[in-house]
Amino acid sequence: MTVDLWEPSTSVPRWSIDRSFLSQEECLELRTEFANLPKRPNDGSYPVSGVWQRFDDFAEGLFERGMRVNNDTFGLDLTGMFGLQIGRYNAGHSLSQHYDDTTFHSSPGTNSINLSPLSFRKFTVLCMLSKRSEYEGGQLQFDTGSCIENINLEQGDAVLFPTWNLHGVTEVTKGERWIMVAWFTGRRWT
Repeated sequence: MTVDLWEPSTSVPRWSIDRSFLSQEECLELRTEFANLPKRPNDGSYPVSGVWQRFDDFAEGLFERGMRVNNDTFGLDLTGMFGLQIGRYNAGHSLSQHYDDTTFHSSPGTNSINLSPLSFRKFTVLCMLSKRSEYEGGQLQFDTGSCIENINLEQGDAVLFPTWNLHGVTEVTKGERWIMVAWFTGRRWT
């Protein structure tokens, strides 16, 4: 089944969790590499992040793992991967509820989503790079329209989901919370 819808299908799961999507060594490597990347300007009110393109064995493996989950679980029409983003949330950082495809228009707390035909981000892979003991708070949450679902990830775990899912992160109260995000692309929604 290939899904290429203007609105979420009830036959497609909201998300999938892959335990040990990345190894501990891969998580540490990403965090180390991030330390040497230019960061976007930040007034301190949101997570420190950097986006970069990687065309190497790691990126190819990540793409293959993400495609396998998509093909087995979601069936979205995907054609590529758009960069990697590393985010570091320090104490006081959070991320408000949002869609990963910024062309979505909806009111939080509703099931009504208006997908733009211009969208191309279709699938998100969000992987935890921190050990749970390294931070407090920072809860990943999905707003299903009828309730808030908390997603608990350990280092190396990933949650994979279509970009039409409304989600956010509660405030980190202590320590540092590191994540990696990759967006998979496809032809425009039809």
